[in-house]
Amino acid sequence: MLTNERYATSLAQFLKILFLTKRIYTGKDLLIERYGRSYELSAALANIGHEVTGVCFSYYRDVVMPDKGDYVVNWYSYATDRTVISGVAKYLVALAKLVKHYQPDIIIGASDSLHVILAALLGRRHKLPYIVDLYDNFESFKLTNIPLIKQGFRLAVKKADAVSVVSGELKEYVRKKYKPQGKVSVVENAIPAGHFVPMDKHEARNKLNLPLNGVITGTAGALDSSRGIDVLYKSFLALARENSNIHLVLAGRTDKKIPVPEHERVHYLGEINYGGMPLLFNSLDIGIICNKPDAFGAYCFPQKLYEMLACKIPVIAANVGVMKRLFQNYPENLYEPGDVQNLVRAINLQINRPVIPELKIPLWTDQGARLNVLISQVFT
Repeated sequence: MLTNERYATSLAQFLKILFLTKRIYTGKDLLIERYGRSYELSAALANIGHEVTGVCFSYYRDVVMPDKGDYVVNWYSYATDRTVISGVAKYLVALAKLVKHYQPDIIIGASDSLHVILAALLGRRHKLPYIVDLYDNFESFKLTNIPLIKQGFRLAVKKADAVSVVSGELKEYVRKKYKPQGKVSVVENAIPAGHFVPMDKHEARNKLNLPLNGVITGTAGALDSSRGIDVLYKSFLALARENSNIHLVLAGRTDKKIPVPEHERVHYLGEINYGGMPLLFNSLDIGIICNKPDAFGAYCFPQKLYEMLACKIPVIAANVGVMKRLFQNYPENLYEPGDVQNLVRAINLQINRPVIPELKIPLWTDQGARLNVLISQVFT
């Protein structure tokens, strides 16, 4: 790999890292809510000692750059202009100027196929190594439907100096699909230290204006067809006909094609900011993670898995992808995707004999250290 004097010296003194990411993902704002994988990994690298400059792009116009505050990463933010195309064009010009001025040692492209491609283009233009971080199968995102994006993304992953992926399942897919030239390493999702902890259930419910008694099951995130949320809705309605003590709590973006059921014991809380997620999960008796066995579900790593488990609540998940492996010793906590009666059975099992899967829950500092190892391997 790269062993010249400049990089050897930089590595000994820590690196200048340029981290590229979109700003809004899973419905949350990376900067305002200090949320998610790109925010946490870049901060972890900065806390290790690297000088990290983060650049994020919003596909929405109505975003503002928050005060600098106490970010450990030096963040720049850009947004779409009158059109996405013009916004991206201005973003490219700004990135080119930034790289020339900042002179990073390495570039990390994360969050979607566009930023992976940008990392590759900048790396090639300025003769810099670049790493690709894949927290999902990005080809399952709508962005790759744009002409040339899919081809550019595939080439960028193949030519990357290293690739970090969110799961072992995605690692094998990437190896077979793209045949990357660089090392591929698993860097799972994680939780921030001290944020998701057990709380008094009644207190959490009281703060959210939820029933203090009864069995409450629920989920948060994308409440749409791509996750198979209709199975949860149908399962709850079936359970509610038999059990007057059960409630369903939902938070997140909804799908007009599959609206939230109108039922007196369905409680839709809207889109809760990241700071309120521990309160939501602690209000539940059972957390549900819906998914489908498709190009997305087979390779994703649900962010809410470790968040729910850290709050010490039972979790039921669709038997697909990483969940199938992680819950292999907890079959009672799995349901077959698309099978309403199977989910009904799983919920009843957890009501009567709740089981909290005992998994090691990593912190983002742990995963930042794993990414740091991968970075070091690029220079050796």
